[in-house]
Amino acid sequence: MKIYKLLNKIGYLIVVIIFLTTLFPEFFFEKKISYKSYTIYTNYKIPEGYKQVIDKSESLIKKSEIYQPKHKQKIFICNNDFLFTLFAKFSRKAFAINNPMTNDIFIADADFSKNKSRSKSKNFNIRTLSGVIAHETCHSLLRNKLKLGLIKYRFSSIWKIEGYCDFIAKETSHNFQKGINLLCEQKKNKESKSFEYFKYKLYIDYLIKDKKIKINEILKQDYNIDTLDRKISDKFCSNLE
Repeated sequence: MKIYKLLNKIGYLIVVIIFLTTLFPEFFFEKKISYKSYTIYTNYKIPEGYKQVIDKSESLIKKSEIYQPKHKQKIFICNNDFLFTLFAKFSRKAFAINNPMTNDIFIADADFSKNKSRSKSKNFNIRTLSGVIAHETCHSLLRNKLKLGLIKYRFSSIWKIEGYCDFIAKETSHNFQKGINLLCEQKKNKESKSFEYFKYKLYIDYLIKDKKIKINEILKQDYNIDTLDRKISDKFCSNLE
C-alpha cells in the first residue's frame, strides 16, 4: 500500500513537472533576444545572421492569407538532444515542434549563420532554418487566425495542416526531384514521413494555385486522397513519359 501511494505521488510530480515545463520553458534557457515580432531563447550567443533568417521567414509568412502583423512568436533553440526531447517528447526526430497549448516553437538544431536546421532522421535531415520557422509560425497563425481551437485543430486532416505550412515555407525536407520520381514511379520512400509531407505540400499547391481555393475553404471541405494523388501525378508526371 505504501508503494502504491509512493508511485501515486511520483505520478503527480511528473504531471506537475510536465505542466510547468510547458508553461514556463524560459526557465531552461539562459539568453533571449527580440527582433521584430519574434523573441528567441537560447543557451548560447546568437550570431548576427539571426536577423536575416527572421527577415526571410517573415517574408514567407507575409505572403499567406492568414498573416497577422501583430502576432508575437516565441522561438526556443534547443541545440541539445536532452533539451529538445524534454519539449518534443513524441517528436524527437522532428526539425521542430509547435506546442499547441502555448504556440511556442522549439527547434532541435539551428544554425543561424548558415540558415540551416537539422533533424535526427537518417535521411532528408536538413532544411533551411527560415523555412522551419515559417512552417512552425504558420501552425500558430492557423490556430489563431482561423480560430480552430486546440481540439478542432488536433482533429483537422494532417495533410491540410502540414501541407499548408510547407506550402508557406516553400520547401519540404524531401528532395524535390527525388520526390517527383517516386511519385511518378508510384513507389514509397523508405523515409515515408518525409515523402508523405512532400505529397501534402503538392496537394495544397494544387488546390491553392490550380483550383484557386482559399485555405479556410480547404480546411472545411472533404477531399478524396486518391483523386488528389491522380491530379498531382497528371500534373508532374506527364512530362516525364
